[in-house]
Amino acid sequence: MLPEFGLTPDPVAIVHKHVLKLFPEDDQDMVHLHFLPDGYNCHTDGVGVVVSSDVAQVDGAAHSRDLVKVSVYGPDHDQVRRLGRNLYTALTQGMTGVGLGISRPASKFFGSGPSYQPTGFVSTMSLSVGIAKLFFQPST
Repeated sequence: MLPEFGLTPDPVAIVHKHVLKLFPEDDQDMVHLHFLPDGYNCHTDGVGVVVSSDVAQVDGAAHSRDLVKVSVYGPDHDQVRRLGRNLYTALTQGMTGVGLGISRPASKFFGSGPSYQPTGFVSTMSLSVGIAKLFFQPST
């Protein structure tokens, strides 16, 4: 009998897909995967949302749990904080549909403050995302 092994989908890509569902189609270009675009400037490019960096918390036989970072960048502190809190609430309450398996106690909204981007602000959260593994049995 050949061994089975579990494959885990990319948690960052899955969260990115769910974040896109929270924005109208016209505004989805502000949501980025892994990094802000080169030369991003919040004063000319507006708000940017970045889904990035997963860190494994649990790697069980049937599922995994990863921390996924979501950051909101922009020129106005209140706007960045409000959008960050709204995203955190939407993602931790399952408003984007089934599939994220977010653990609220293990997720954190870290707040907002000055960004490393010149004269902008950032709000950051860490989401604990649980994903069932897909099992694969190689053929002979």
